[in-house]
Amino acid sequence: MITLTLRDIVNNRDWKLQTDAESLLIGRNRDAQVCIRDRSVSKNHCRIEKRGSSYRFKDLGSRNGTLINDLRCDSGPIENGDELKVGNFIIHFQTNSAAASPGGSGGETA
Repeated sequence: MITLTLRDIVNNRDWKLQTDAESLLIGRNRDAQVCIRDRSVSKNHCRIEKRGSSYRFKDLGSRNGTLINDLRCDSGPIENGDELKVGNFIIHFQTNSAAASPGGSGGETA
């Protein structure tokens, strides 16, 4: 189970998403598991995938790129406490060893 805390840095809003999904598409695309309806975010911006007991992210050729802990990266590991910057949004990544709450498996829209 992971928790993503999304922060809209322009409008100063936060919200959380908890999921046990093995793969998360982040983008403006309505089919994205984390849909961020903001023009600073590409339709298919990046993906977070579970690989064994760890997680990786991959930028999907986004216009503005993806930053991890303030460094621009195309792909790499993502660990507990890391922050992704996607357009005007900061996504705080947290792994949860125990299931935190029932029913959070994607489909969050900003």
